[in-house]
Amino acid sequence: MLGNTPMMQQYQQIKRQYPDTLLFFRLGDFYEMFGPDATLAAKELEITLTGREAGLEERIPMCGVPYHAVDTYLARLIQKGYKVAICEQTEDPRTAKGIVKREVIRVVTPGTSLDGQLFTEEGNNYLAAVCLEEGTWGLAFTDFSTGEFRVTDFIGANAQAALRDELSRINPAEILIRAASAETVRPLAKGAVLTSLEEDIFSYRQARTLLAGHFQADSPESRLPAEAKAAVCSAGAILYYLQETQKAPPQQIRQLKMYQAESFLMIDAVTFRNLEITRTLRANEKKGSLLEIMDKTRTAAGSRLLKTWLQRPLTDRSALEERHQAVEVLLQHWSLRQGLRKSLDEVYDMERLTTRILYKRALPRELLALRNSLSVLPEIKSILSNLLNSVYLSGLTSELDTLEDIRALLERAVCDEAPPNLNSGNIIKAGFHEEVDRLRTAGQNGKKWIAALEASEKEKTGIKSLKVGFNKVFGYYFEVTRANLALVPEYFQRKQTLANGERYVTEELLRLENEVLGAEEKLLALEAEIYDSLLTEVGSFRDRIQKTTQVLSQLDVLQSLAELAAKNNYVRPQLLEKEKNILEFKGLRHPVVERLLDSHSFIPNDLEIATEVILSIITGPNMGGKSTFCRSVALAVIMAQAGSFVPAEQAVISLRDRVFARVGASDDLGSGQSTFMVEMNEVANILRQATPHSLVILDEVGRGTSTYDGLSMAWAVSEYLVLRQKAKTLFATHYHELTQLEENIPGIRNLSAAVREKGEQIIFLHKIIDGPADKSYGIQVGRLAGLPAEVIERAHAVLRDIEAEHLGRTIVPTGQPAAAAETAPAQTSFLTEQEEEVLGRLSALDLNSITPLEALNILAGLKKMIK
Repeated sequence: MLGNTPMMQQYQQIKRQYPDTLLFFRLGDFYEMFGPDATLAAKELEITLTGREAGLEERIPMCGVPYHAVDTYLARLIQKGYKVAICEQTEDPRTAKGIVKREVIRVVTPGTSLDGQLFTEEGNNYLAAVCLEEGTWGLAFTDFSTGEFRVTDFIGANAQAALRDELSRINPAEILIRAASAETVRPLAKGAVLTSLEEDIFSYRQARTLLAGHFQADSPESRLPAEAKAAVCSAGAILYYLQETQKAPPQQIRQLKMYQAESFLMIDAVTFRNLEITRTLRANEKKGSLLEIMDKTRTAAGSRLLKTWLQRPLTDRSALEERHQAVEVLLQHWSLRQGLRKSLDEVYDMERLTTRILYKRALPRELLALRNSLSVLPEIKSILSNLLNSVYLSGLTSELDTLEDIRALLERAVCDEAPPNLNSGNIIKAGFHEEVDRLRTAGQNGKKWIAALEASEKEKTGIKSLKVGFNKVFGYYFEVTRANLALVPEYFQRKQTLANGERYVTEELLRLENEVLGAEEKLLALEAEIYDSLLTEVGSFRDRIQKTTQVLSQLDVLQSLAELAAKNNYVRPQLLEKEKNILEFKGLRHPVVERLLDSHSFIPNDLEIATEVILSIITGPNMGGKSTFCRSVALAVIMAQAGSFVPAEQAVISLRDRVFARVGASDDLGSGQSTFMVEMNEVANILRQATPHSLVILDEVGRGTSTYDGLSMAWAVSEYLVLRQKAKTLFATHYHELTQLEENIPGIRNLSAAVREKGEQIIFLHKIIDGPADKSYGIQVGRLAGLPAEVIERAHAVLRDIEAEHLGRTIVPTGQPAAAAETAPAQTSFLTEQEEEVLGRLSALDLNSITPLEALNILAGLKKMIK
């Protein structure tokens, strides 16, 4: 019980309706919180906790935030995962009888906020819903700020893993679930706030009713397939939640698109993270990722769409050819592309602004930004009319609505110097509304009349220091100093006594005050009313604005890809159907690494994987370029299937259905998994899901356990990929024992990272060549890293002992006779330790790279060692 005053009773009644939120209760110019809400908010927002009398013996905790700064405080609470109910006064306190009526006008949650402080312009803020129906997982998600709304479902043995990958890809801020599903969904949704809803909110019948009610009854959105029951239930839960939190239907949601993950190039969560497509592994940020390198967009909506294209590359060759053709046309027309980029620079985030307009939260300057955005549309259409050598661009040209009627409306209605908020007036432009003009003139003239009255009274009374003042309590007044009180005429009426003088009013001053203040108050109220109607009128054009925004965002992505290709010398890939099963690159580069190096420092590589080649085993030293090469291939495939040109001189790509990348070493302490267990889980996922049309990147397998266990696993995995999955695979490894596979199993090919030896030193050439490496050069890399000489010498000695002990051992590939598994006996050495070391050093010498004098010095040193 917080208190028994009428106001506190009102507060408690509303709070009971929203028990899982922090209630922002409007009192005058502040949103106040009481009791436990106040204690929690004061701690989280680092604001002062006070108290209030509430008809009880003890004061109740209380804190508050100014209403004009509420967005800043809301953002901080939402980012921490809290939900906030905004309770407003719904009647004028001046005319209210008794307690002012209040009600919650919206509930702000992590997935439903329109506050730009909670998400970046180029990022989406998704609200998702997940439910399990009859063995099928349904997923629906929406970006409330843009109106995007999609659904899908997952069925089969890998359904839960596929759901996890999709949730990782969209990275929702909030997920709606059935309470019973919490423990199942929580591990799949790292970082998202889980919101449990009642069981009946996921009802199939209710979902169908909501979809039919929100969309047209015969629309595709309301006629999702009957077998997509789980997807329908999830979509219905989202519509219900949005209506409940926003107290109004989500008018910005005009389409519901159903898709299947298999329709796109499938990239699981591990691969997406390992390849650093949208965020880096180390810093978990956009900077340094593939997306950051590729993003040459000029609009927020374009940047979001580019990210979506990278998250969901296509597998449809004809659609990809249209994208590539559009990029090529834009690439060939430099001046038109630059003009397009300049025009797009003027385009505001109309997608999100439309939603703010619909919910009456758009500010006057945002309408000016919309007007300025619309003003460049005719120029953009003119540019497009000269780029008709592309089916894609021609389609965009015909779809682009220049919205000139909306621009003309905003041009007439909104002042060019509109204020940043709604409380300062001067919003509506002169000439738009007759009564606004009359009141504005009255207010301006009234102030002139008051100034003239001041001058007149100075002359009449002879009080040279007489001045007219104003404050909110007393209104307008004449102020007279004590030295001049004897000159005050009788018709001056005393209003207030001051330490240094007196304040007076006259009948004329009161008349003018009533006219001036009445005009200003009426003007503010009328401008607010007209502005609200203006928002309603502009909001009625939502479908046209959204369609134009979609055209502009596609156009922005295409010009961005053309600009990227022009600046970095990318080439259009030749696409083949997946049945050809060919990958060929000439002069392939890593798009991110080459940017980090000097333009002439990156060493490009060639790759030719014919139909019959399945597994390419790449050996060579650390830092030799194996990992970079493998990633380059995977990224080139993803870029090509997203619609981009690729960093190469030539590229021929048979379309892939999936890309897998198992790289590096990491543990997952949160779930109690070791580095090796994580590695084996990732490999197991690849072996379960890869197909003959997949691309698999393996950067070390088996390094997290003992040498023989690891080698055995790497060997078995290699055989399985070739003989069972037949997936195109690049396997970078230090186990050069695996190179034996080429001789025994068709479809395997050896490649290696080239090095040049100079005595004990090695030079990395960063070139991938045919054939296996003869050793791993681990000790030489240790020398480069600065290990003590004693450690290096001892490592050489141990390596020779190990190699001597296991000389002649072979591994029999699958299907070979068991007799071949016999191990040749280790050869006994008759040399002393010093003599073995001398032989080792002699065998390591590169005689072509040393001078005669160096050779003499080396021989002298070796002779000294033997003695």
